[in-house]
Amino acid sequence: AAREALREITKGNPQHAAAWLQLGAVETQMQNREAALGALKRAEEIFEAQRNLESLVEVARLGALSVPISEGKASLDGAL
Repeated sequence: AAREALREITKGNPQHAAAWLQLGAVETQMQNREAALGALKRAEEIFEAQRNLESLVEVARLGALSVPISEGKASLDGAL
C-alpha cells in the first residue's frame, strides 16, 4: 500500500524528492534493488539541485543499504 501511494505521489509530482526518498526506502526493504536505486537516484538529483546536504546523506545511507554486502565488498576489492 505504501509503495503504491508513493508511486502515485511521484507520478503526480515528479519533483517531490522526499517521496522519491521514501519510495527508495520501501523498495530497499522489499529487496527490489533496481527499483530502490532508481528512486534513490531521482531523489539524489532533486536534493542536489536544492543543495539539501542533509537529505543527500540519507540518500547515500539508503543507497548503501540496497547493495548486498558481498557485492559491495567485491566492488571495494576491485577498486584496490
